[in-house]
Amino acid sequence: MKFIVSSSALLKQLQLISGVINANTVLPILEDFLLEVEKNKLTVVATDLETVMRVQLDIEAKDSGKICIPAKILDQQIILFIAFS
Repeated sequence: MKFIVSSSALLKQLQLISGVINANTVLPILEDFLLEVEKNKLTVVATDLETVMRVQLDIEAKDSGKICIPAKILDQQIILFIAFS
């Protein structure tokens, strides 16, 4: 799954929904963002099983797909990418 998105726009949206992610959870999957790509739309979902937050961004993509990425790691990598670009 490959897609092109503005790193600053993605970071802004991730920061909006990251408040729902709790670092002290019994289920490790709840520390992840779910990224779904379909028809040039990226949907990012975060949940704590009580609250679900979802954001969408316009992207460039050839394929569709889904992946879970640890929220902390994704946030840190995007911040580093923006700082060094």
